[in-house]
Amino acid sequence: MGEIHSYQILPFLILLSFPLVGGIISSYFLKSTPLLGYILGGILLNQFAVHFFDTEVLFQLSNLGIILLLFTIGLEVRLSALRRFGKLLLNLGLFQIFGSFLLFFLFFIFLGFSLPLSSILAASFSISSTAIVAKLLQESGEEDSLVGGLSLGVLIMQDIALIPFLILGKSFESGQLSLFLKDFFIEILKAGLILFFVYIFSTKAVSYIFDFFAKLPRELLNLFTIFFTAFVLYFLSLLGMSPLLAAFITGVMLAQTMEHQHIFSEIRPFRDFFAIIFFTVLGLSFPLSAFLSVFLKSVALALFIMLLKVVVILFVSLALKLHTKTAFSLALNLFQVGEGAFVILQQAFFSKILPQELYYTSVGAVILLLLLTPFAFRGKERLYLSIRSFLRKHFKGLYDFISLRFDREPPKIDALELKNHIVICGYGRVGSYIGRALQLIGMDFIAVDYDFRTVEKAKKAGINIIYGDPTNPDVLDYLEVEKASILIIAVPDKVSQETILMNALNLNPNLKIFTRVHREEEMHRLRELGAHVIIHPEFEASLSMVRKILILQGLSKEEIKNKLQRLKIEHWIGKGS
Repeated sequence: MGEIHSYQILPFLILLSFPLVGGIISSYFLKSTPLLGYILGGILLNQFAVHFFDTEVLFQLSNLGIILLLFTIGLEVRLSALRRFGKLLLNLGLFQIFGSFLLFFLFFIFLGFSLPLSSILAASFSISSTAIVAKLLQESGEEDSLVGGLSLGVLIMQDIALIPFLILGKSFESGQLSLFLKDFFIEILKAGLILFFVYIFSTKAVSYIFDFFAKLPRELLNLFTIFFTAFVLYFLSLLGMSPLLAAFITGVMLAQTMEHQHIFSEIRPFRDFFAIIFFTVLGLSFPLSAFLSVFLKSVALALFIMLLKVVVILFVSLALKLHTKTAFSLALNLFQVGEGAFVILQQAFFSKILPQELYYTSVGAVILLLLLTPFAFRGKERLYLSIRSFLRKHFKGLYDFISLRFDREPPKIDALELKNHIVICGYGRVGSYIGRALQLIGMDFIAVDYDFRTVEKAKKAGINIIYGDPTNPDVLDYLEVEKASILIIAVPDKVSQETILMNALNLNPNLKIFTRVHREEEMHRLRELGAHVIIHPEFEASLSMVRKILILQGLSKEEIKNKLQRLKIEHWIGKGS
């Protein structure tokens, strides 16, 4: 084996330094996804240091990055997760994907673009970013909420839609409409049959096989995972399926096993590295001069994509009787374009379907939307409240129509005869547990939630609940908050918590308010606003575990009480409360 010299290491260091610096800038300073930094690093690499590399080798590495990226996207497609919302999610996902695709397609046809080009652009812009939205939901603790669950469900359906979208791009390579239609429908039929086989096989045989290997040493499970993945990729390629589509379907297959989290954790470091290479090479093929020349066009296209997707999601959500707050939050969660678009656009560009300038413009628009996503996600609650306040002040008729038509069921009585009761704002997991406990105790309470399905289910169980947005002062007034003794805030997001708290205290300054926080740093703020009892679920869970540990250790009740009290004091003092 020959000796490795320093001049051989230098290009590798230069290659890694650009996406590393770009990723730091994107994550730390822009508070956005690091993949934007990798693309930026590639653009700057093209400008200053491209002569250090064999670009052909980099493109080969980026192809491996695409395959691993699609494999891990497939690995996160848990078909069982689609059952949570049933028909609602199915309708929401299908109409969103089909509606977005159709409107984008008609728009580009209207502009005079060809059928293949319009189809490619429509397919690219109809999907959203699973990686970014899922991460933001997890960081905010909203993944199990109504909006979070629906967002993740729609994203899974969009990931599945990658199958026909990838086939669409490949089929256009024939160049003739008749051949395209023939190839497309053959590929769709083939993919449909393979997916049916994958679902049956993965829920039966594959699960048993991986359960067996999971009992063996970890190295054997990892080795078998690589062997199985390579075997399926080879088998599907023999059937004429493209490596990209084969990788995605293989990921979907393994996602249905109990070991999918282990597989993901093992493959993730390799995926991350080669995906970084892919996004860096994407930027490498996107010169800085080209980016600057199409910047204004990219901004215009990004605004158009955002507007159209927001309108489609709002329309579909409201048609399915979702609350305007839910519809608005979904729209701001899913307005961007996902990582799969880069794959589709690049595939079309290399196939000469997508002109260079339009390719640069489209990629620029996708980058801008991804950059905007974290800010829109974190500001959606305040933006919703601001829009509602603006409508109430300047367009009272429209505000009343929306409030009565979408946001609250018409009351069957003029006023609720309640006094010294408890109001529960939000009837999800936490709210429903509290409600059930109060019901068993026999205490009077009324709940409010903006998930129509939750309200209908609770009503059938005999719960005193109304459909509405608890941040709305009119709803709190209808709940007789001015006569209530306790108000429990069981909604997850910080802005809604603060809004409910302030509106409720305006109606009843003597109200005792209980609320929860997802982040410890939010405690002091809620205490200042007037919350009397603030629950931090993670801390309370840790106290419960410590209590059980101390009991097993044989400590007396007094000792346990003192130690837990000390932990509580340290916790609250440490958070400035």
